Amino acid sequence: MLALDGLATGERTIASLRRFGLPLVVGVEHREDAVGVPDAEINQIDWRDDFADARNQLAGLIDADWLLWIDADEELAAFDATEIAGLQAPVAAVWLNDRRGYTARWVLRLQRLGTDARWAEALVALDGIRFDSFASENSQQAQQDRSRLGGVAARAEAAGTDGFAVALLNARSAEAKEHGSVAFMAWVRAFNHVQGGPSMVEGPDPRVEVAEWLCTYDYMTPALLLLDANSDIANLRFQVLTSILWSEDRFDENHFVAVAERLAGESFDRRYGAPHELIGVGRPKLCAAVEAHAWTRFDLKSRRRDRMEVSREGRYLVAPAELEHAPQAPVVIRADAGLSFGGGDHPSSFLCLRALDWLARFRQYRQILDVGVGSGVLSIAALKTWCARVTAFDVNLFAVAKAAQNFRANHVAPRVRVSCEAGGISHRLPRGSGFELALVNLNYAELAAYTPALARAAMAHGTVVLSGLKIIMNAMPRTASCSAPYSGTTTGRPW
Repeated sequence: MLALDGLATGERTIASLRRFGLPLVVGVEHREDAVGVPDAEINQIDWRDDFADARNQLAGLIDADWLLWIDADEELAAFDATEIAGLQAPVAAVWLNDRRGYTARWVLRLQRLGTDARWAEALVALDGIRFDSFASENSQQAQQDRSRLGGVAARAEAAGTDGFAVALLNARSAEAKEHGSVAFMAWVRAFNHVQGGPSMVEGPDPRVEVAEWLCTYDYMTPALLLLDANSDIANLRFQVLTSILWSEDRFDENHFVAVAERLAGESFDRRYGAPHELIGVGRPKLCAAVEAHAWTRFDLKSRRRDRMEVSREGRYLVAPAELEHAPQAPVVIRADAGLSFGGGDHPSSFLCLRALDWLARFRQYRQILDVGVGSGVLSIAALKTWCARVTAFDVNLFAVAKAAQNFRANHVAPRVRVSCEAGGISHRLPRGSGFELALVNLNYAELAAYTPALARAAMAHGTVVLSGLKIIMNAMPRTASCSAPYSGTTTGRPW
């Protein structure tokens, strides 16, 4: 494992390796980055701004038959040492829970030493063939590689190969191109494939990934079939719960209780992982997370998180967190939206950044409030603009966790306090709280509900940046916020 930024977020990763008794080797740029990791072999590498090069360096320092590469935000879901020992291939796959979701994936991360397999960019290269490792890569490269793998699957089918792996590859490629009927049918074919099911003893069922994607099409039958066979797949039950809420506008108490019990007692099937942000939380926060997830997970724009591109608004440039070389700008914000709203690519986020860019020309702020923090893009922009402190809230635990991660990645974490308030923020904003600037990027109903509290908490000459309203609603906030008159608006059609 490479730990170029330290191992502060790698606790669960290390625990998953310990469960299977695997020795850990850590590659660091500075030895102090791996302080506090017991029973680990630490190797210092020469960082040349190239992750593939770093992996190849570390591989050259290790004496072993096989290397299993894992990132600090992943977990090993299943591992059979006996089966792997009998393999002859130069590369092989393992089950990992990765950053792209909760479902374990069959990922090419095993590398046999003494062969010609080497890392190139974010992929394993062998004899000129690049294998998708689902490692961190920019969205454009990811799209190109998935399209290429779709071609690989097509050639495999033309040659008479029609295994489950090919069907799964086809479905992933179709989904990467467009979330629509073609991808839906590809997922259905993968789930119904005769070779579907666990590929190793005690291994995860790869159809769980397929069933999870089918839930995004409001087709929950495959997920329910798998849950009948294994009721402890917490992440899949969570997807069913949010799917029912989204498609039928009802909260299924039975599924909610099942999820709550398994997360509270950590009794879920660890082969499939779980939404870690929700482990051990109370019912109100869990309920709020389900409602928020139903919106962000199934919103058409949110479905394409893996296609987030570099965006620019005034002095602010928002880039995907995994992009190694972002274009230059006065203020660069690296963001990973995950399962929260606010990757900086939505019109309402653009409008907030435009407002901040305008305010920065003639105003100074020291105390800032961010209501509905999402991925934290607006807070980061404010903190990189002014010497200030930010208090941030959200009802979505996923958003709070992702925002905290983005704050650390942008080196502003010491100046921000972020928390989850499942019951709203009104009780946390007493009169005269002293906020000089409030950032509020929410829908109209939430804006109307929070306006009285914001008016009480803001300083007499404070500034409130509101966004999230369609143009047809632009007269409504005046009624809701009569005690906080407008000084101006900016619109980006249709927002």
